[in-house]
Amino acid sequence: MLQSVLALIFLAAVGKKRISKAEAMKDHGIAALAGFARLPSKSYFFSFLDRTTQAGAERFEIASAKGFKKMGLYRGKIANLDAHFIGYFGNLKIGKDRHPTRNKIMRGIKAFFIQDQETRNPVFARVEYPRRGLKPEDVAVSMLEITRDILPELEKAVFDKWFSVGSLLEYLDKEMKIKFVTLLKLFGNRIEEMTNIPPGEFRKIVGEDAMIAFKDTDLRGYSGNVKLIVVKKEEDGGEEKYYGYLTNDYKSSEEQIIKEKAWRWRIENFFKDCDFLGLDKLPSIELNKIAALLAMKFFSFNLLACLRKDLGGDYKKMTPESIFEEIIEFPAIVKAKKDMLVVTFYGNYKPRHREAVERVMQKLEEKEMNLPIPWLGNRKIEVKFK
Repeated sequence: MLQSVLALIFLAAVGKKRISKAEAMKDHGIAALAGFARLPSKSYFFSFLDRTTQAGAERFEIASAKGFKKMGLYRGKIANLDAHFIGYFGNLKIGKDRHPTRNKIMRGIKAFFIQDQETRNPVFARVEYPRRGLKPEDVAVSMLEITRDILPELEKAVFDKWFSVGSLLEYLDKEMKIKFVTLLKLFGNRIEEMTNIPPGEFRKIVGEDAMIAFKDTDLRGYSGNVKLIVVKKEEDGGEEKYYGYLTNDYKSSEEQIIKEKAWRWRIENFFKDCDFLGLDKLPSIELNKIAALLAMKFFSFNLLACLRKDLGGDYKKMTPESIFEEIIEFPAIVKAKKDMLVVTFYGNYKPRHREAVERVMQKLEEKEMNLPIPWLGNRKIEVKFK
């Protein structure tokens, strides 16, 4: 089982979006790292996924996220929560929902993600079939409780207006003691409420062509008041447009809260970055298989995030694809020599690549993390450049 997990993690890290691509892999280094003499067939991997459970996949996510937390991969104070629709183009009948970019109703899988806002690294994900009766509180409460277990210092959750439901916001505020930031649903009465704010209560946002004001408002299902932040902008033609933000954060400035809401888009950037890992390539329509492969792709993303963190400099901002092209995609000879697995690079690399790899190996030695690896015959890895 461990070998299968490692192989699928490394396949994602080198951009093989589908399991079927494993059979065409000529690079035996991936197989060696996973403890195989060569990569097995796709039927072997699908047989492994058949034996997984959705609950088991989520336990793997939680355990690995806690490990990454210890390695300093998360700041852990603000979490972005968002839904992501993965389209299914086959003929089997599953639930339908609106595709966000194709703007049409189609079959697919609803995935929900939590991301550490400050570092942009993923924390936890869950997959569901689109269905009626799937409520925001059913999704968010469970996921945020899991996230709080992973990130005990969690203070605030930022999400879009699908989650701006009074009963959910009540639970976050009163039970979990979490601050929230979300968008106001622009019903007619809400637009009227914002336009009725006296002009004298608005002030200019520094550096922007917009005005800002705030007031207390109420929500169905929410006891007490919630803060409504209103941004007024003048569109082309002189028409005024209003944007509303709901929060229970009365300590942060209105500008800071709006900025945190804008940073929710970092999770959209995460979805784009994960295209290299094949985030939207469904292995099946069975939730257990989707959840298992998603968990391993999450692991791959965070594994590369650890590499970026250790490399530092310009590498810290690179996408998984850029890291692959810069660091990983170079031919090398791998040989077992007694208690060492020697990886030798022969040319075709630039000085900065050598410096980056040697820096990582040095950090592993300093942290005493370059240990004998059980699935590599209890050998340590040694890297050489010629």
